[in-house]
Amino acid sequence: MSELPTLKHRAPSGKSTTPSTVTADTITTDTNPKVKHNADNDSIHFSILDIIRMLLGISLLFFITSQLTTSTWFFKYNGKLLQPNYLHYCLLGKHQILTDPQLALYNGTDETIPVYIAVNGTVWDVSSNRLTYGPKGSYSFFAGKDCARAFATNCLNHLNWDLRDITPEERRRLNGWIEWFDDKYFRVGEVIHEEIEGLPLSRKDCQGKGHHSAS
Repeated sequence: MSELPTLKHRAPSGKSTTPSTVTADTITTDTNPKVKHNADNDSIHFSILDIIRMLLGISLLFFITSQLTTSTWFFKYNGKLLQPNYLHYCLLGKHQILTDPQLALYNGTDETIPVYIAVNGTVWDVSSNRLTYGPKGSYSFFAGKDCARAFATNCLNHLNWDLRDITPEERRRLNGWIEWFDDKYFRVGEVIHEEIEGLPLSRKDCQGKGHHSAS
């Protein structure tokens, strides 16, 4: 019996019969063969030094603009936000309740304590203008007192808080002064007055600046 011919299997040319190994590194869903996008490149980082430089630049621009337009450093602003006493009060101060004798101590003669002025029971720190309200100032007679009547009537020799007979116009004037003090200075407390006895001071004796003897 003749032997059957041996059939030899030949692999198709150009193709490998060895199975290839597929890994995650060989799979890509991006049809664009360009460099992969790095999301971290979109982040903007600022250092503390960069922020300081930015703030200094803004401040310098502010001061230069103020000098060029108003010849002052703060656009002619001289209110309470620039007063060291105000910043100290905001951080460490507390609302004060004073009597008239206690208020009188803040008349500017003692340079180690502030200068206070009261109007209708409200007390302001006016130390930033000590040249005006201090002992040698043109309005030193207001310091350490509640002179609401003088502010209402313009009688600068009526240095008390008696408002029993003021007119509506005088009340409006008084309110205007209160707004002015609030804008320029800062409140530190209130003064508790004793009851006023007798009649209000007569307007016949009303005197203006230069005639401010205590009443």
